[in-house]
Formats: sequence, structure tokens, C-alpha cells
Amino acid sequence: MQGEPSMQAALKPSATRKIAGGNAVVWVFEGPYPDGKWLSCEYAGGIASLSRRIADTVSECSVTYGSVKQGVQVVREITCR
Repeated sequence: MQGEPSMQAALKPSATRKIAGGNAVVWVFEGPYPDGKWLSCEYAGGIASLSRRIADTVSECSVTYGSVKQGVQVVREITCR
């Protein structure tokens, strides 16, 4: 996200690719982010979420999803660099 979660400025992924057993979604951060960069994970259809500001030096984050279980994609790994 760009800025605190209360701003509701979710960013669109830069790329999505299929991998063995799931898919990987990548966000590339370019340009200024004056309100900071945030990672936010939603649970129970958005009823609950956990959010954390990430370092301004982070230029890319990726989320690797596994198979869908009970209608929900399972997160296998989150990597930011």
C-alpha cells in the first residue's frame, strides 16, 4: 500500500506469474512514496487485517501463493528487498 492502511491506497501488482503449485505476484516500487510503503494482509474476507510499514529502501515485494483451500489462496512466502 502507499501510505497507512486507513488511506486505502492499495497498489496494483506489477506482474503475476504461474509457478509450480500456485502463483507469484510482484509489486515494484518506483518513484517517491511520501506517505511510506506498507504491507497489509487481510483475513476472513477483510474482517481483520495486519499491517506494517516497510523500509523506504525496499524496491520490490513478492507474495507466493499456494493452492486455494476453502476458497482462500494460501500465502506460502512474502519477500521484500
